[in-house]
Amino acid sequence: MLSYIELIISYIVLFILRIMVTKGIQQFFIKDGLIQSPNKWYIYEIVMLFVFTITGTLAALVRLIIFFFYAVFALFRLDLTVLPPSIASFDKGYSAFISAAVVEHTHHN
Repeated sequence: MLSYIELIISYIVLFILRIMVTKGIQQFFIKDGLIQSPNKWYIYEIVMLFVFTITGTLAALVRLIIFFFYAVFALFRLDLTVLPPSIASFDKGYSAFISAAVVEHTHHN
């Protein structure tokens, strides 16, 4: 079984490989917005399908682990939301806390 360090290192290596290969290959195969060699492009697409699948899966796992640790520490605090600020209104506990704080501020100030 892979250790966490090996998993993180492999994720970083595959992510860098993905960026380098994508930029280099696209400049090699695409000119003026057109694919110059479709047969080679198909091979590239098949190979990169596996790389993108691995990096995507690892990225999802890393995000899930980060969210889990954040949620464990922030879940029981109503003054923090586990959702991004743009959709924080969907967090009912956070909305109730903010509503109670606004009501208390209004009545006592």
